[in-house]
Amino acid sequence: MFCRKVQQDAKGFSLGFGAYVILKILHYLIFSVYNHSMISDMATGSTQNTSTEARFARQAVQLQAILLGLLQPPSEHVFPELALSFREISLLHTLRGRPEMIMTDLATMLRLPLSTVTRMVDRLEKMKLVERARSEQDRRLVLVKTSDKAMLLFAEFEKMQLEVARRILEPLSHGEREILLELMMKLAPV
Repeated sequence: MFCRKVQQDAKGFSLGFGAYVILKILHYLIFSVYNHSMISDMATGSTQNTSTEARFARQAVQLQAILLGLLQPPSEHVFPELALSFREISLLHTLRGRPEMIMTDLATMLRLPLSTVTRMVDRLEKMKLVERARSEQDRRLVLVKTSDKAMLLFAEFEKMQLEVARRILEPLSHGEREILLELMMKLAPV
C-alpha cells in the first residue's frame, strides 16, 4: 500500500512516513488481536470461528474508516512538488541529525546496494534535499548530508505527525490515552 510510493492527494501532498508507520502499527495490532482470538478459540475448543471472523471483518472495516478520517493530510504543504518513496524517506531519516555520512555507510545502514542508494541520492540531490561532496581527507569517499530544504521538510513532517497524534488522542480520556500509548509501546518499543 504505502511501501511502493507514498500516497498522494490531488495536490501532490504525500501522506508521509508518519502515516505509513501508524497504519503498519494498527495493521499489526488488528492481526495480533485476531490471531490471539483465534488461538484462544482453538485452545478452548470453540466452534465460533465464523463469528470471530465476522467480528474481525467488521472491526477491520470500522478501523479503516477511522484511519481515513484521522490521516487526512493538511490542505497546504511546504513542498507540494515532492513525491518521495518510502526508501527515500528512510534515507532522509537516516541522514537526519548527522553532519554527513559516507555513501557506503549509508547503504549499509539502509541495507541496500550502493548502486540503489546512489540512484536515490541522485534523485534527492535533484530535489535539493541532500548535498553530496568528496571527502577532503580521502578523495575516494563520497559524503552526503541533508540540505536546509530537507530540514524544512522534517519540520513539516513533525508538524503533520503531531497533528495526527492530536487527532487520535483528543477524543480520548486521560485513562484511555494511557491505555492506547501502552498498547502502542508494546507493538513498537521506543
